[in-house]
Amino acid sequence: MSRVPVKKTCEILHMSPSTYYSKLNWLYRKCLEFNHRYETPNLKNIQFNQLWLNPDFLQYNLNNIKQRGVSKISIHTREKHKPIDRMTFILATTDLKSKYAFRADVAYDPNASLDEIEADTLLYHCDHTYSYLRKNERYKQSYAPIAPNKNSANEPDDYFSENIKFDERKLYVPGNHVKRQYTAVAHFHLIKELLSYQNINIVADDDSVLQNSIYRVFMDEFRNRDAAYFICQYEKGLTLADAGKKSMKARKNLMEWGKKNKIEYEYINQLAAKKILSDIQNHDFCNYKTVGDSEIATRGSNPINHPLPDKSEGIRYVYPASPVEHLSDDDLAKLLVQVNSRAVNNFFQELRRRVLILERPLLSSRGNGMSYIYSNYNPKYAQQIVTIFRTFYNFVWTKKYGSEKLTPAQKMGLVDKKFEFRDIVYFR
Repeated sequence: MSRVPVKKTCEILHMSPSTYYSKLNWLYRKCLEFNHRYETPNLKNIQFNQLWLNPDFLQYNLNNIKQRGVSKISIHTREKHKPIDRMTFILATTDLKSKYAFRADVAYDPNASLDEIEADTLLYHCDHTYSYLRKNERYKQSYAPIAPNKNSANEPDDYFSENIKFDERKLYVPGNHVKRQYTAVAHFHLIKELLSYQNINIVADDDSVLQNSIYRVFMDEFRNRDAAYFICQYEKGLTLADAGKKSMKARKNLMEWGKKNKIEYEYINQLAAKKILSDIQNHDFCNYKTVGDSEIATRGSNPINHPLPDKSEGIRYVYPASPVEHLSDDDLAKLLVQVNSRAVNNFFQELRRRVLILERPLLSSRGNGMSYIYSNYNPKYAQQIVTIFRTFYNFVWTKKYGSEKLTPAQKMGLVDKKFEFRDIVYFR
């Protein structure tokens, strides 16, 4: 399942694809049962004083294949357009400290039917209503194109183009992509119901979908000043060698700054917190606009350079996206020094490398495009494999925490032992 394509696996084990997918579904159910026993009740019993969440989206592209029995020639041979609905998203949220992955959800509904969407469009006139009134607004294809009449504002050419795409979509795997906003709101609601905490800190990149969803779900926490949202970004254009050089230079500059100011410290993170404290004392993260006779603070994008960027980042930019005026400079510096995205990046990196269908695309033999030959064509199975992967990631595979090697579940305190493959596969 990890690195071998489905067809090759079937050849090695002398099984049919239907047997492969039935075994996959069986293992998926085993992981759900295992999580129901060791994850859900144990997480509800833990009271977090300060919880750090690290969410992010992973984008991958489907290998669009038409359903069996459908001709490979387009039903509209004269229409030339790119394959539809190729882009898919996975939203994952990890714990910043233990790297435990709370949830990983694919933004796709395999039970959605385009025929039902077409019937709803005829019944509720979804093509002529506001988006928030549509029954199926959560889907990317939220309504079916209806032939224009004398009361319609649609042009015949627009209808013809949209209808071609809608009919083409019916030829592919059943289901419908779900909008990122809806997936994120449902994702964070489920996490909020699962966890108990006094204070929550969220670290993510500057993604408007994540921000809107998080502010909506954790609205009461932000109003009560029990939540803080931090933006963490880095320069993605740097090569790995250049990023490593800049990271080492930043660490060297930090130590020289500490030596120059005669600052005593036991750990390098303590020195980094003092450097951030020195930086933010003369730094304003907010922008201001004049309204009448007064100035109102608005959210700004005025980041500071983190003094300890990772060797894969080179330069890390951090700043608070939520109000932090209730925090002292010292408390804010202690929070900012902990801001990073290593937990979710590590989860996605291992997911890419261990799960072949989620691997990055290959350069085609012609050299003029990307090949998605290893990607799956049905996101339903991607959700099953991601759940299987998350279970083994949390409870089986160990990671280095200081001088110890523990699983994320051990580090968080959910369990007191490392599980083996057999414990999950033969769980009863």
